[in-house]
Amino acid sequence: MKKILLVVFAAFTLFIITACGGTPDEEVADLEKIGYQWEDPTAPIVTEKGSISYEILAPKNALADEYNDMQIMNTLHDMTNVDINWRNVSEASYLASKSLIMADKKNLPDAIYHAGFSEQEIILYSSRKQIIALDDYLEYMPNFSKILEDRPDIRELMKSADGKIYSLPRIEEMGLLAYPNLLFLNKEWVADLIQSGDIDFLDETDLVDGLSMDIADFEEVLRLFKNNDMNGNGNNDEL
Repeated sequence: MKKILLVVFAAFTLFIITACGGTPDEEVADLEKIGYQWEDPTAPIVTEKGSISYEILAPKNALADEYNDMQIMNTLHDMTNVDINWRNVSEASYLASKSLIMADKKNLPDAIYHAGFSEQEIILYSSRKQIIALDDYLEYMPNFSKILEDRPDIRELMKSADGKIYSLPRIEEMGLLAYPNLLFLNKEWVADLIQSGDIDFLDETDLVDGLSMDIADFEEVLRLFKNNDMNGNGNNDEL
């Protein structure tokens, strides 16, 4: 029986460790034969493109692009060297056929993105060994593990009835999902950086709603936020 990894929201590193049927250490040992590494988040996950691939089922809004065509997904592919074949289905179709998808054991995907499983479904499919617990894999996700280390309350919320973790959450606070397609910057912080001369590609008259920046400039603003103690509390904890 093919096991799949249930995913609500996750980075690509997560999908890497689901292919084999052994323990996490055994699976990582097999992947290391094709240059797999997880400790350096700035380096590709595997050495060569095309050396490993996975199929991920992804329900999506009818107005959204296919995941295979999304720039962010293609960028992640270039960064990781992991080939992902996205199996796109409409949200309505997925909700109507979720149980049929899970019943088709010969054609299960390697993972489901935005699975939306209920607690009852997680209990059912984990008892059938169709989805796997992620607890032993978390150490291979250094960035996400750091979040759980800093926020044990989030780890507790992720646990299923049997105390294990089967899916990863979308972590959102401060009500930001009410405005999902907008990015916000602290105008006062940007103005301070302009006045100090750290930012020379903007002036204060640019600080209006709808401000447009290219990726490199936006990254530079965030880097300056992170390294300059913008809130004045003595710690670089802005990001």
